[in-house]
Amino acid sequence: MLTISEFLDKYEEYEELKFTVDENLVGQRIDITIPSLESGISRSALKTLDCALYINGKDEKLAYNLRLGDEVEFYWNYALEFSFEPEEVPFNIIYKDKDLMIIDKPWGIVVHPAKGNQNGTLANGILHYLQSENIDHNFGEEGRVGIVHRLDKDTRGLMIIALNDKTSRALGEAFKNRQITKVYKAIVKGHTLENGSITGMIGRSLNDRKKMSVLRTGGRDARTDYKALRYLKEHTLLACKLFTGRTHQIRVHLSNMGYPIVNDELYSRQRVHLPGMGLIACHLAFKHPSTGEEVSFTLPDPPAFTELLEFLDHKKKDQVEI
Repeated sequence: MLTISEFLDKYEEYEELKFTVDENLVGQRIDITIPSLESGISRSALKTLDCALYINGKDEKLAYNLRLGDEVEFYWNYALEFSFEPEEVPFNIIYKDKDLMIIDKPWGIVVHPAKGNQNGTLANGILHYLQSENIDHNFGEEGRVGIVHRLDKDTRGLMIIALNDKTSRALGEAFKNRQITKVYKAIVKGHTLENGSITGMIGRSLNDRKKMSVLRTGGRDARTDYKALRYLKEHTLLACKLFTGRTHQIRVHLSNMGYPIVNDELYSRQRVHLPGMGLIACHLAFKHPSTGEEVSFTLPDPPAFTELLEFLDHKKKDQVEI
């Protein structure tokens, strides 16, 4: 059982059930009520399901007894409840040793299978690669095939893939303890300050559950530092360093400041000729789990990203991006 913040940090695709408790449900335990309202979930399945329960704005347990007027939100995910198949999915290997590899995830690729995205994900591709290389993939959390963090579907860039259980556990702890340096490049609308630090509690939007937002109350702490690398005619190229790893963090922080990332379907209205968002995970640095040595990896700007920068730097006011 996860808290709502943990659940929403972990999953972008999920199922949800919302209802207000009436006289017919008063006094029932929630773990009895949910299976009666949602035929696809049994009471026994609730014990192992990745889920979160939010009642009257607070995290609750499945033993909760319902009261009249309770506002109930139940979220769950089927992502790892089916066995997914190996598939050839495009990604570039930047570095590989016996413990881990660094890959370049393309734009448009979902990281994990979920309901509605059971094929063509990065996990399908990693499984195919591991099997073709005769590398054991039965380690770590079930169905993760060495994937220890994620990028949004329309973000391109560097990801770490563990190749054994020891490395998977070590990297998981390193991410949890914020010991991995993550830097992104973002193309945003408008001209920002030369540098700055953005803070603000991030949580699920109250108006649109697909979105995250900066909240006055609730949410989880988040910090993004940024530096202007290049000022274009009407845009800025930023380097953004993450100190936390909240869902949509850079996208939400920059949009909240009035500088949305181009091609962001959730937080920006501007569309440009790019296969995904104007956001790339361009740099990773961490201590190698086996050697203890500091290692770092930097992704050069993809050609499409470079071409967009040049276009935006020279476009006339009457030119349209899309």
